[in-house]
Amino acid sequence: MDMGFRAHKPITPAKLSRALAACGLHGPPAPAKDDPPPADPTDPGTKEHGPVAGPALIYVVADQPRVAELISGAMARCEYRTETFLSATQALAAFGAASSKPRILITDFSMPEMDGLELMRRCRQESPQPKVSLISGTRNWACT
Repeated sequence: MDMGFRAHKPITPAKLSRALAACGLHGPPAPAKDDPPPADPTDPGTKEHGPVAGPALIYVVADQPRVAELISGAMARCEYRTETFLSATQALAAFGAASSKPRILITDFSMPEMDGLELMRRCRQESPQPKVSLISGTRNWACT
């Protein structure tokens, strides 16, 4: 079944930066007084990438580690902070516990425990703030 989607060329960091700027998400914000200290980038246990001076926190959710790291790396090159999660349930737990919600949620559509659409719905029940991008490497799916 052809859903009318077409393959796109890979996005460059410059194009990504322009797209995010169009959404009003570019430009470093002033740090808040209650912001936690930045994660130590040399700590192998941290999943945070990129400079903390970035304009927005982005949650990246994908059940394939390589995909999650590629997206997080691209965001870091555009000076965004990212937190990477390998399951929707991990991301949802972090979202619920976070005092400062991410401004963008990039999530895989098809994941085993909970799909990206359900993750988006649950996050938006708690906070309508994040903009959401659903991604998929699967060709055969339909929204209901």
